[in-house]
Amino acid sequence: METVRYTDLKRLAKQECDAKQRLALLGDCATQQLATAIRGESVRRGFPLDVLDADYDQMEAQLLDPGSEVYAFSPDYILLFASAEKLKKRFYDTVPAERAMFAERELERFCGLWNAILSHCKAKILMFDFPEEPDAVFGSYALRTPASFAFQVRKLNLRMSEVMAADYPAVYPLALGAVQTMLGREAFFEDRSWYLAKMAVKTDALPAVAARIMDTVTALAGKVKKCIVTDLDNTLW
Repeated sequence: METVRYTDLKRLAKQECDAKQRLALLGDCATQQLATAIRGESVRRGFPLDVLDADYDQMEAQLLDPGSEVYAFSPDYILLFASAEKLKKRFYDTVPAERAMFAERELERFCGLWNAILSHCKAKILMFDFPEEPDAVFGSYALRTPASFAFQVRKLNLRMSEVMAADYPAVYPLALGAVQTMLGREAFFEDRSWYLAKMAVKTDALPAVAARIMDTVTALAGKVKKCIVTDLDNTLW
């Protein structure tokens, strides 16, 4: 399996290529390096994207304004990166008596953003799920404690998937949690990078994240490999 480093993607991102499609990236965390990684990975795959990296923590400001920079960009895809770290802050800012309903309120918030996008442009929406982390307060008991953050994160991920499948055919989930599981928590996230630079993914993990994004983008664009399977008697399957 080919090993791709962030420095490789950064170099590729600088190449002049005619973009096939456009992707706008919005997040409540630092997204500059992720935007570079996406651009580099798209070039590496021969499907270069024009990537717009919106200003820091401007999801609501950009998406609720019909005249925003994002809509003027006319993207084919809008990628939303709502970080688990900002989600956790909102959870602990919620009064304890209301925490059991936290996931439902966050779901309403995201549905509002999806609805805004769908009413203002024809872009397909890509949305990361929220990687889970160990609960230092409840431990494993957190998964049967509705007022715990771990319980609400798992519930929110499930509810988003359910609502996407039932009501939002133009919204596509991206399994960021699966990337964390594949790489390991220590390789994926670093407290120091978050507190100093608001980076929700370590630099070394960005190629895996960019690859996950491009897997979805190329599939949606119809850029897939097809094969013919035959039996020993040349029967086609």
